[in-house]
Amino acid sequence: MPSVDGIETLTILMVGRVDGALLSPALWLGDLGALVQWIAPDIDELNGLARDGLMAPTHVVIDLDAMGGILPAFDSLRKLRDTRPDLPVILVSGDLAVDDFSLERLALCDASLRAPVAFSSLEYALTEAREVNNPAWVARLKDLRAGL
Repeated sequence: MPSVDGIETLTILMVGRVDGALLSPALWLGDLGALVQWIAPDIDELNGLARDGLMAPTHVVIDLDAMGGILPAFDSLRKLRDTRPDLPVILVSGDLAVDDFSLERLALCDASLRAPVAFSSLEYALTEAREVNNPAWVARLKDLRAGL
């Protein structure tokens, strides 16, 4: 099985049902040495993560389908991205046509994966989110705030 560089230093927060779409990715990551934590797929839980920052994950992986889809989760995702811009966010949904690692959705996430998630996609998303897309989001947000 391939590995993510420095995976043993990662703390991945899974937002979803333990028996849902994130179960296999969580098991893969745990087997490779990452610390995997879970919170319920609930808007209040997601808002709490944005509000208090008590958890210190290196990445957040959100089962968007378990959250009820993009419409119910949209405002909470925007709030999370605004209050914790340096926290890489990866969305997972069966409604996505393809995996997306572009900069097009930075206001909501650093990468989005089609469920069921392939390990190679997850591996790439973790690295791309941390090393490329999230730094681009942080810089973009800094520029936007400086322009106000």
